[in-house]
Amino acid sequence: MMDGTVTIYYANGNISLCQHRNGVWITTNNKGLRKVRNSRDNSETEYESVPCARRTDPETGAKIIIRGD
Repeated sequence: MMDGTVTIYYANGNISLCQHRNGVWITTNNKGLRKVRNSRDNSETEYESVPCARRTDPETGAKIIIRGD
């Protein structure tokens, strides 16, 4: 992006967001759990999770996860 932020979307539903200016990686897994890793001091902390809900499509029977982010 224009501000130097990089977003990586994985096929399994995980998302990684890197903010180069402050050296922070935020990783959100497909269940909504988030970790913040600071590359400057190599610290890693748990972060507030993202609300998730599981739904089943009535027409196809496909199971999907709806996330609040």
